[in-house]
Amino acid sequence: MSFGDVLAELRKDNNMLQKDLAEYLDVSVSTVSNYETDAHFPDILTLLKIADLFDVPTDYLLCRTRLRLRLSDFNKEVKENVTVGDILNGMLSLDDEDSRLLVEFLDLLKLHSKTKRDENFRKNKR
Repeated sequence: MSFGDVLAELRKDNNMLQKDLAEYLDVSVSTVSNYETDAHFPDILTLLKIADLFDVPTDYLLCRTRLRLRLSDFNKEVKENVTVGDILNGMLSLDDEDSRLLVEFLDLLKLHSKTKRDENFRKNKR
């Protein structure tokens, strides 16, 4: 994937026309088209405006990561004084064995959550 592919995908996912994005960025529609076809690349300030508009990291726009997590989600508290970002940083500090255990635990939590949803569905169906 290229910057242009990512930009077009984000624009479409947000139900925007090239015209809408051009207006927001204060550029021409042909400039947006050139961005999306990788004929041109935006300057740094425009890149930051795009990241802010779609609430994604610039590294996602630059295809340096597949992580599309919204920036606002990094600061979301999952527990008092513990954010998603804190958890991700904690995960990155784990050794290989502890990382493997964490993934297994997450799989177990997903299964537990699915079981609870299935039980609630069956109760509500009666």
